[in-house]
Amino acid sequence: MTTTIDRKPAEEVPYSEDVASSPAQNTMAQKWSSSAVLSQISRKGSFSFDPSNPSSRSSDGTSSDGHNTSSSYGSQKPLENQRELPGRFYEADPEDLFTLISDMLLQLTTHNDTIPLHPSDLTRFHSRAAPGISIGAYLRRLAKYTTLDKPCMLIVLIYIDRVCERMSSFTICSLTVHRFLCAAVVCATKALCDSFSTNAHYARVGGISLVEMNLLEKEFLDVIDWRLMVTAPVIQHYYTSLVHMHPNYALGPPAGPMPTAFPAMVPGRKDP
Repeated sequence: MTTTIDRKPAEEVPYSEDVASSPAQNTMAQKWSSSAVLSQISRKGSFSFDPSNPSSRSSDGTSSDGHNTSSSYGSQKPLENQRELPGRFYEADPEDLFTLISDMLLQLTTHNDTIPLHPSDLTRFHSRAAPGISIGAYLRRLAKYTTLDKPCMLIVLIYIDRVCERMSSFTICSLTVHRFLCAAVVCATKALCDSFSTNAHYARVGGISLVEMNLLEKEFLDVIDWRLMVTAPVIQHYYTSLVHMHPNYALGPPAGPMPTAFPAMVPGRKDP
């Protein structure tokens, strides 16, 4: 049974930045997805580690460029400037997850903003101009006014990879990241959470019109081919990769075995 709710009164959700699609100008480069950033791409642009493919790691737990991708939690002590995070994603503080995800998305958009944008590449997710709110602030806003939980926060990154896999010309850049995040959060919470808000509420939180929210939701489901379910081990793998790539964090040991009660995890289901 699911419940539709509005978490905050409308007057507490003042942000509004309704923007429409139109061409933009950029220059050069090869697009990155979530996996590309997490793989610690070298300056030559080669991928050294795919977070969705554990077999790409070497036997000593490092990628070809020496980056530590080991799943042996807590095998190394944190550096002096690093803070140790819990070994399991569900134990992490939401504020740390905001930092991990927003910093990764900032790297992603900074790189992809250098890619030429052609009129044929425009999608429903493209804004006329980059919204005047940072990725981190937007994520915190979505979490504050919706039922966005820890699994859904990390699942958004997996959704990016799934969409980029199906749409070779699509990139997460400063013109697409906010609307994509809004649509991804809406679809993730509806598919995976026991309660969710109305689209009118999501639209107000996301700074778009209700009509546009409905269109974004439909477009998102089409481009991801309704592949919304994600298993807990895959979420954990993305979390591990996020922590390993961030210079200010180190991964601690797990508190225990992975539980089976997360809404985002389907026991016995093989993740596509």
